[in-house]
Amino acid sequence: MREKVQYSSNSNEIADELSIAAMTGDLDQVVRLAELSGNTVLFDAKGWNAMHWASQEGYLEIVNYLLSCGVPPDIETLVEKLTPLAQAVGCGHIHIAERLLESGASPTRAFPFLGNITSVDIAQKYSTEEMCSLLSKW
Repeated sequence: MREKVQYSSNSNEIADELSIAAMTGDLDQVVRLAELSGNTVLFDAKGWNAMHWASQEGYLEIVNYLLSCGVPPDIETLVEKLTPLAQAVGCGHIHIAERLLESGASPTRAFPFLGNITSVDIAQKYSTEEMCSLLSKW
């Protein structure tokens, strides 16, 4: 049984490397670093988790891996309080958005940093009809 994930706001070297690996789609490196640190809920120097980067860049295998390690689907960035769903929606990654929704991400969570808009609002402004349709089902 997997141990409970510990939250850390340390922007240490492993967190930064984990984010870079997620941002560049390097699943092997993500796994290696996650095993090395024993924690996937780390925040990099920007205040983002690897899940934010993988969602923004569209790396479904990494999103799936991080979810399996216990990273919450609605994890917020430390400063902007954005979720991976907001980033996936804004970048048009419907496969990521669908997976995050299936895992419990909320499409109606408001983001004060962005004027209290939601992922639904982001989809309506920046994404496709297909994305809007997906979000409306949740």
